[in-house]
Amino acid sequence: MKRNNAKSQAQPIWAEQNREAICTPNTGSEAGLGGIGGESGSFSSGDSRAGGTQTALFVQVTTAIVGKILSRLVDRAEQRLSEAEECLVWYERQRTQAREELDDLRSLIEELRKTEE
Repeated sequence: MKRNNAKSQAQPIWAEQNREAICTPNTGSEAGLGGIGGESGSFSSGDSRAGGTQTALFVQVTTAIVGKILSRLVDRAEQRLSEAEECLVWYERQRTQAREELDDLRSLIEELRKTEE
């Protein structure tokens, strides 16, 4: 058991040392080692260029997909708003027609009462 504990305690130290070696920022002339296009402030390691490119591609694809999803959601929300506004116009028109019909019927009732008197 002590071997497992010693090994598990050693792994974080190794991981920390490895992280420092992999993620050392480059500046100026060192940027060509692991940087893309000679950018300063990039990170270097033997395989970080491929990983960085994959990460950048993943971010681009994810951003594009999320953008399309949000665009569709906005389109649907605008469609629902438009339909709701059309419904409001229709209900307003129906209310106006019902009031006019009610007024006409009440007028007829008043005329009938006057003629009966």
